[in-house]
Amino acid sequence: MPENDERLGPAKMTRPARLWRATKTIASSPLSLFPKEEIRRGADLIGELIDDMKRRPPGGGSLRLHQDRSFDVPASADQYGLSCAQLENALSRWRRGAAIFAYIAFGLGWVFFAGWIYRLATIPWTGGFVITAVEFLPFVLVFFLQAFKSALQNFQIRTRRLATPGEYLRTRDDFWPS
Repeated sequence: MPENDERLGPAKMTRPARLWRATKTIASSPLSLFPKEEIRRGADLIGELIDDMKRRPPGGGSLRLHQDRSFDVPASADQYGLSCAQLENALSRWRRGAAIFAYIAFGLGWVFFAGWIYRLATIPWTGGFVITAVEFLPFVLVFFLQAFKSALQNFQIRTRRLATPGEYLRTRDDFWPS
């Protein structure tokens, strides 16, 4: 029997053979733990999701409108292959979601605005601080703009017509999302 046969126990192997075996074990262990199949499945899933995002809905992806810009619910339901009741249920869910998101964005806008004002009031004004303060203001503004956009979407779904932002601001109906 050869002295450095790896099938023998470590006590019967020579020192270089034991060193080589340990090197191979250490070098191969990260590769044996590498989850190739999981990564391949994840890549396939990402590819399928991208393909789904690229595909447009059968009717173009928007609700059908009448001449007065009101929603044509029966035509839109037919476009998406839904019943009118199913589309009405979906519209009410979207309206509630838009209202919730509007209130959350509005609240976060006020929280960040209050934090911005507090920061302005408590920190000494230097050249670098002024730049930082001005750079943070658009971040605060994004929350208020997103809240307005969601409130406008809620208003459009609630009134079942594609209203402009000006019409929303001038409305005599309930202004706050519901």
